[in-house]
Amino acid sequence: TRLQGDWSSDVCSSDLALKSNSYDSWKNLSNAMEFLYERTHDEDHFVQANECFNTAIQLSPLDASFWLEWARFLAKSGKVTEDAKRLRLAVEKCKKAYEIDTSLPEILACWGESLSLIGEYGEHIELIHEGNNKATEATEMDPSNPELFRALGETLNSLGRYFEDADYHYQAVEKFQAGLSIDRSKHALWFAIGSTYTQVGKLLQDPEIGRAHV
Repeated sequence: TRLQGDWSSDVCSSDLALKSNSYDSWKNLSNAMEFLYERTHDEDHFVQANECFNTAIQLSPLDASFWLEWARFLAKSGKVTEDAKRLRLAVEKCKKAYEIDTSLPEILACWGESLSLIGEYGEHIELIHEGNNKATEATEMDPSNPELFRALGETLNSLGRYFEDADYHYQAVEKFQAGLSIDRSKHALWFAIGSTYTQVGKLLQDPEIGRAHV
């Protein structure tokens, strides 16, 4: 199919793309390549998307929202692949975004979740706590945004995995439920709850806990 063939290379290497100095064009290419990567997990798509993000941001370096988009892309990939390097790059992009605009709580949420995962993978508890603090600050800035509670919950899950302590996972579920109380249509929060209970079931060696909430 086109998803498995050379279509992605055509997108980023086309004469139109190479000759274009349009920020919107490169931004759209970034989003298209991110879409492909999320569905194929093909590393070539990751590289191409990252290059498109890099080109786009050079054309509009003061766009905090786009720095955040890039950070989210790197953070998602880093989480899926358990790649601390990508997570550190996500933190770098969050810092860039925050330097431009301190009013976006989504920046702190992405920053915090990424830091927590870096701390978890590298066994640096201070980074997990720092990530949790940033995500907490994000929810305080905008308590009406369910995505912020998802990020906060994930920092608590990092604490739970680090300490092998189910109490942190239960606290994470509470944050996910807080997000659902704002918008029950957020499938990512439902998935996070099911995934967290599965982790608790494994931790307590009681698989029924996970099955009951999937």
